[in-house]
Amino acid sequence: MHSLNSAETVVKAMYLRKLMNALCEKRITWLQFGKMNFILNQIYTFDLVKLAKFYHGNKSEIDENDKERFFTLGLLNHKTNLFGGNDTVTKKDLKKLEIEYECNDLGQLFIDCILFEEKNRITQQYAEETKNYWNNYSKLITSLINNKLNKG
Repeated sequence: MHSLNSAETVVKAMYLRKLMNALCEKRITWLQFGKMNFILNQIYTFDLVKLAKFYHGNKSEIDENDKERFFTLGLLNHKTNLFGGNDTVTKKDLKKLEIEYECNDLGQLFIDCILFEEKNRITQQYAEETKNYWNNYSKLITSLINNKLNKG
């Protein structure tokens, strides 16, 4: 367990250096640095890739508990107006209520400061996955049309 904590400390130190660089380059304010330093101390480093995926990849891959943890740290917001602006909420509405999460400025800034390499990798990976999905979909439709034409 000690070596795991040591590894976590080393990784967080590298991310703290990136935050310091952002502060020195005036990309963030002292207040933003303080908030992000606090977040960095509270978050698990293995969750950082999940956060980057939420912002720049497939949001559905992220577990609800992870989203709630990111919300608690101030990195995500709960979506508002879940009932379409209707102030009257019934018990039936509450039973079907699902909390939805959305990106916020602090989370985006946090990622831009310390996870820019991961962000770029995830964005490229997501774009490739989407491209492959549509290529496969196109092949399937073409195949179905060809089969229909050959039979008909």
